[in-house]
Amino acid sequence: SPPSAGVTGTTSEAAPSAPPLSVVPTAMDASTIWITWEPPACETWNSETITSYVIQNDQTGPTQVNNPALRSFTISNLPTFTEYSVRMAAVNSADQGPFSEST
Repeated sequence: SPPSAGVTGTTSEAAPSAPPLSVVPTAMDASTIWITWEPPACETWNSETITSYVIQNDQTGPTQVNNPALRSFTISNLPTFTEYSVRMAAVNSADQGPFSEST
C-alpha cells in the first residue's frame, strides 16, 4: 500500500526550565536595593521569548518586571537597615520558571 500522508504537529510552549543568571542585589542606601541579572540561556526558554521576570525578596514579596529587555531593577521604600535575600524567575507565555538561588 502507498505511504500515508505526513502529519505535522507543533508542541506547546512550556515554562522556562532555568532561572535568570548572575542575580546580584546591591544596597544603594538604607532602604533601596538595585538588582542586576542576565537572562537564562536561550535553549532553556521553551518558547520564543521571555515575557517578564519575577523578583522575590524575603521582606516584601514578589515584584513583576514587565519589560524583558531590562537587566536591572531598583526596589525602594524597603524597611531600613534590614538584610534582604533576593531570588528571580523568568516568565514566558506558558508560565513562570524556577527561581534562582537566593542571594
